[in-house]
Amino acid sequence: MSDCSELFKKFNEEITLRPSEIRFLRKARTTITKKIKSDFSSKPQIPPIEFKVQGSFTMDTIIRPLRGEFDIDIGIYFKFPSHDKEDWPVPQTVSGWVFDAVNGHTSTLPKDKITCVRVPYKPIPGSDYGYHVDLPIYAEYKDWWGDYYKAIGMNDERQWNQKSDPLAFTEWFNQKCLENKTDWKQLIRIVKYLKAWKDFQTGTTKMPSGIILTILAAKNYVPKLRDDVVLYKLLYELHFLLWWDFSIMKPTQPKNDLVEKYSDARRLFFMARLKEFRDDAYTAIESESKEESVALWQKHFGDRFKG
Repeated sequence: MSDCSELFKKFNEEITLRPSEIRFLRKARTTITKKIKSDFSSKPQIPPIEFKVQGSFTMDTIIRPLRGEFDIDIGIYFKFPSHDKEDWPVPQTVSGWVFDAVNGHTSTLPKDKITCVRVPYKPIPGSDYGYHVDLPIYAEYKDWWGDYYKAIGMNDERQWNQKSDPLAFTEWFNQKCLENKTDWKQLIRIVKYLKAWKDFQTGTTKMPSGIILTILAAKNYVPKLRDDVVLYKLLYELHFLLWWDFSIMKPTQPKNDLVEKYSDARRLFFMARLKEFRDDAYTAIESESKEESVALWQKHFGDRFKG
């Protein structure tokens, strides 16, 4: 049997953000939140806000992409005094406030997307990658006891009715990591391997999102000493479970099925890729040839996985 666990850990280093890239993201976080606060301070119609960094950056599962950009999510929580949604400004108005505040912050025009405003940045000096800051927008409101209640986000129709709790999701994931008493970072590495596999896939059909892969890994991961064995066991379990029931429920609000709207073509595409990866992972582990094992892993990760 070929033990590639040390090669996997080197692969993890290859796909992990460099310290300089992390510094730039943190600097972008600081400057953009200051700019928004300064802009909003002169507009009395805008309620108090709170920023909350969330997503893969906070969970340490962010990876260096093969193509495109990496990003950081900074949630903007607008604290509305009324619990009645009829008293709130419509989502388009709120996203307009954010868009106007960051317009001109970089040389590229921001993008007013459905649930967030995206601020693109040029590539980091010394890096091959560009990056962007996503500013997802949430509403918080006071309950009958005067305390601010859970966040409400925008749905696909841009309405205030999508209950969401990104911070609870991060806490859920962190707790899953800590269930491994000897190596709490192993689950983080496994998620990054899955994201790197997703990143390497080509074709017109989209692979599942990073959050879907994170949920699949965290719900079904079983700790082992070797990362390559853990990954194979996970792939085997995922293919078995999804073949019986192709649903992936988010563990925190809104607790919805994240693949409910997948077309048959997209579902079949993912299952075929998953089966192929599972089978090659098994062969790579069982092979007596280290060269064969490396070639099989590279088939799904690309040449960033080095023998």
